[in-house]
Amino acid sequence: MTPAGARECLRVRDFSRALLMALQLGDAQSSITSGASSASSSSASLLTEVLEGIPKDAVALVVRSLGGGGTEGGSSSSSGAVCRLLEALAKRLGSTKHLEFYLAFSLEVGRCFG
Repeated sequence: MTPAGARECLRVRDFSRALLMALQLGDAQSSITSGASSASSSSASLLTEVLEGIPKDAVALVVRSLGGGGTEGGSSSSSGAVCRLLEALAKRLGSTKHLEFYLAFSLEVGRCFG
């Protein structure tokens, strides 16, 4: 699992896998670097690249693919991915030019897992 792999998934329109990889790579980078800004910003830019590479009409499917889909007893790994996604969305909402896109993403997370 590498940033190049996440970008390749994005290129071949495997948006769910690309997002999961970007979220996991961000977690791995933050635990390895413990605050080093360059690695942290590169994982954040990868996540932004992946998020903004997902077409708006694919957002609902991608969010539902994170697992659980609002059902009771979703796996802890899927709930972890949802939490990481919510954190990523919240960080970007205040500073993005793509406010409507991030709000649509956030709304879909709320519909599926809220």
